[in-house]
Amino acid sequence: MEYYEYFLQFPEGDTQPVNHSLNMGDIVDINGNVYHASNLSPQQIAYQVVGVKKNYHFKEVKIVYKLKLMNRNEVEDEKSFLDFKNQNSKNKAVFDKLSKKAAKKRFG
Repeated sequence: MEYYEYFLQFPEGDTQPVNHSLNMGDIVDINGNVYHASNLSPQQIAYQVVGVKKNYHFKEVKIVYKLKLMNRNEVEDEKSFLDFKNQNSKNKAVFDKLSKKAAKKRFG
């Protein structure tokens, strides 16, 4: 059994422990909580995970997530991309549903 520790490494070099793992590209607040499209705002401080470093010492694994401070324009771009991505997934679901209905009418 391995013991995992997770840390955030801020651009200034400071580190802070967190209780959960993150993924590359995740946008997080100063406490390491992941922002979603619905609660991401350019007025908030946001960091993006740009690197992951793992240190192994016997059964202890120390995972350090390197963060990059995002400026206002980057946050706005990311928010618009996430909104577009969510809208496309909704449109795809509606299109698939309508396609199935059309296929039933045509062949049924």
